[in-house]
Amino acid sequence: MLFNHTLSLLFLLLLVLFTGPLSALTRDSQQPIEIVSQRQSLDLNSHRMTFSGQVVVTQGSIKIHADRVVITRINNQSGQEEVEATGTPATFYQLLEDQQPVHGSGQTMQYHAQKGLLILQQQARLKLRDNQIQSDRITYHLLQQRVQAESAAQQRVKMLLWPEQLQQPVKQKP
Repeated sequence: MLFNHTLSLLFLLLLVLFTGPLSALTRDSQQPIEIVSQRQSLDLNSHRMTFSGQVVVTQGSIKIHADRVVITRINNQSGQEEVEATGTPATFYQLLEDQQPVHGSGQTMQYHAQKGLLILQQQARLKLRDNQIQSDRITYHLLQQRVQAESAAQQRVKMLLWPEQLQQPVKQKP
């Protein structure tokens, strides 16, 4: 009975996590989620799942590689999940409708479902086509489609833009 409850909670958490604000972006959110790691644990009291050791999360074209992924449901409320992935670096990959890949990486990646917010930190990078941005922190507001980059003291934000690619619309999967 406890095993079935645990599986149900795990499935519910993952379902809500990956079908929140991101569902408007691509069909990937409708695909099954696979999480592979060397260790997995679930704390029912704190509503926290921890995956560690060469963690790979796959859903459709989305792939996340990290040393550790922690998923927490805040106040046990659906749609209020927070995900933190850490690695050297933790990486994110997704194909857009036009088959152009989006790559992201950072020592830490955080996703706040309710806010529709993705934060890449510490040696953060985001790349679409050949356009790139590097900084200490990149904040991507999914709902507003807004990106902010900032760096720590004595560092700077670096951006590489290809003007001809900026004219091409970015298509996402329906």
